[in-house]
Amino acid sequence: MDFSSAFAPHMNGLIEQKRVLGYKYGCEPAILRRFDAFCRERYPTESVITQEIMMDWATKRPSESPATLQNRLTPVRELAKYIARLGLEAYIMPKGLMPRVPRYIPYIYSNDELKRIFEQTDKCCELSRKQFLIKS
Repeated sequence: MDFSSAFAPHMNGLIEQKRVLGYKYGCEPAILRRFDAFCRERYPTESVITQEIMMDWATKRPSESPATLQNRLTPVRELAKYIARLGLEAYIMPKGLMPRVPRYIPYIYSNDELKRIFEQTDKCCELSRKQFLIKS
């Protein structure tokens, strides 16, 4: 991979380990690349993932949803856990600090609602492409 911060060897090691264990680990390397650039820019001399670095990385961006933030935090948290398993110092963000992502609750249409949807659909008339272009 093309990492260049002080954490580069550990990022490569984590990715290799995940893939050897059978994980696809497809989009996580891109997130780690962004974290690598973040560390090079803001913490160029730091060789330990500190609480300060993690909390700075965990700052929610203005247009970021809780799910996107969690997806951005998880690979970096995994990196810190990997570094700690190697016996090195790294701050591992506690799970409770990560935002809870609300579970999707599907809306189930009632039989009456479905009946009304299909009744309205049956009332629609089909326009050919030519008719549509003329009306537009």
